[in-house]
Amino acid sequence: MFFSVREPLRFIVRYLPGLMISPRVPLLDAAPAGAPSISSVGTVFATAPFAPRGSFSGYNAGMARRAAGCVVVHEGRVLLVHPSGSYNRGKPWSIPKGEPGAGEDEERVAVRETREETGLACRILGDLGTVVQKGGKVVRGFLAVVVAGRVRADGSCPDHDWEVDKARFFEPREALRLVKETQRPLLERALAMAAGATADGGSSRCAASP
Repeated sequence: MFFSVREPLRFIVRYLPGLMISPRVPLLDAAPAGAPSISSVGTVFATAPFAPRGSFSGYNAGMARRAAGCVVVHEGRVLLVHPSGSYNRGKPWSIPKGEPGAGEDEERVAVRETREETGLACRILGDLGTVVQKGGKVVRGFLAVVVAGRVRADGSCPDHDWEVDKARFFEPREALRLVKETQRPLLERALAMAAGATADGGSSRCAASP
């Protein structure tokens, strides 16, 4: 019996392109009636890996993510961080913040993220309420003060982690100018709260409306 190499080659050319598409990563069908469209929410992934056919579950930008962070006030100045990476060079500054782990409450998240991003241990004085960022993420802020860590004379924090390329304290007016616009209300509330706490002797915790 004569065996030709042409037949396997024909099989490969004909069927391999189809086999290269994993059945575990199906393309999404058209969105069901009422589902958010890519043009309306901006971040729905049309080829989301391992998503059920026709489903936007887990990839719906309408499902708000949450984060928490600290507005740290130290010697009259406000702490901000700047994200690392050349692609973030022109991005605005931010308060140190992050998303919660499983079972983690917002105060713990805020203190942990501040420690990780800046190297500073902080104590929370009050709740600053929430703001909503342009991508829909809900951020809760807390007024905090430094209890341990290194701050240089120029206000910089040398022990920040890789997620940020700079961590530094600024005069209030400069901080309000540099911070991400959607987080500016948190700084304004923190400065007002800090002024009130100073007038009261700084011993009590404060709270702001969400």
